[in-house]
Amino acid sequence: MKIYKVGGCVRDKLIGKIPHDNDYLVIGATPKQMLDLGYKQVGKTFPVFLHPETKEEYALARKEIKIGTKHSDFLFIFSPDITLSEDLVRRDFTCNALAEDTQTGEIIDCVGGRKDIEKKILRHINDVHFQEDPLRVLRMCRFAAQLRFDIAADTMNLAIKMVQNNMLAHLSKERVWEEFYKALLCPDFYRFISTGIQCGALQKLLPEISEFYKNKANIELLKQKTLHSTPKIRFAVFWLLNRNNIESAVTKKIHTPNDYAVLIKNYRLYTDTLLNSKTTTEELYDTTVAITGLINTSRLNELAELINIMLEPQSTLEKNLARCNRIFTICKPIRATDMPDFSQLPKDKNFGIAYRRYILQKISGL
Repeated sequence: MKIYKVGGCVRDKLIGKIPHDNDYLVIGATPKQMLDLGYKQVGKTFPVFLHPETKEEYALARKEIKIGTKHSDFLFIFSPDITLSEDLVRRDFTCNALAEDTQTGEIIDCVGGRKDIEKKILRHINDVHFQEDPLRVLRMCRFAAQLRFDIAADTMNLAIKMVQNNMLAHLSKERVWEEFYKALLCPDFYRFISTGIQCGALQKLLPEISEFYKNKANIELLKQKTLHSTPKIRFAVFWLLNRNNIESAVTKKIHTPNDYAVLIKNYRLYTDTLLNSKTTTEELYDTTVAITGLINTSRLNELAELINIMLEPQSTLEKNLARCNRIFTICKPIRATDMPDFSQLPKDKNFGIAYRRYILQKISGL
């Protein structure tokens, strides 16, 4: 039995990054041997084991045979006879097909991955294997952002062919979002979008928004506005720069989390209110309640950050945001039982009217 570090952790070490986690490949072992050594099996479709102490993942070497059109439609073959090179060449890109001997530290490179890392080139390994998995098109776009690598011409051409053959239609919304989210973690998220435009993936997945980003000036604008922000803010900026009212596409085309969609909706609904110098305290109260429910202050802070990125700072906007924060601070601890003569108040719709009047009295003059 021989154990190697493989994939991203080896790649990141050669790039000069500190790997976030390690993946291990086991050659010449059976599931029984791994279990006898105290490893816990967790893989459903192929054997993956957790180390009894470190809990890191150890996978048995395997081959893959495509048996359907979906991303997950593979038959996995694993046995002690499968070699290191046979496992490595089934992977997507040369930079991800490197192994490190855990005993000697030797780097094993069967496909020219080290040279591509030096040149900062993302290159696929095998035409046939690459086309077996449509998710690799989005992984290509994501690695362009994550690694800041350029795409090899033959790899881009193959991705374009896969998109034109409608292979992305076989991806679930959940898998599409997973790649989107990983790209949103990157300061260079704009490269995910520009690469997606170049290969045609964004046009297939989000035709409503892709036309806007075909313009290189808009890609540059996205770059400038998303360098320093959270994934949620980056996604909102990406969506809102387009200026089209297409919130429904957020969840219909990709499996966007609800709080991402809510932030975009809140921005659309309340920007005009916050920009209006004649906005009343009552209107700002309604805005604050709608955004936060008088419970979630992070929603108000996120909206403020997003507005500051999207719009030029101005006194009216800043003043109204400050008023909203003050309203939240005052109203959050107030309970209906605080009202005078609470026990005598009618418990019908008039109760809500009385409570609202009480709140507005508390914040009058803001």
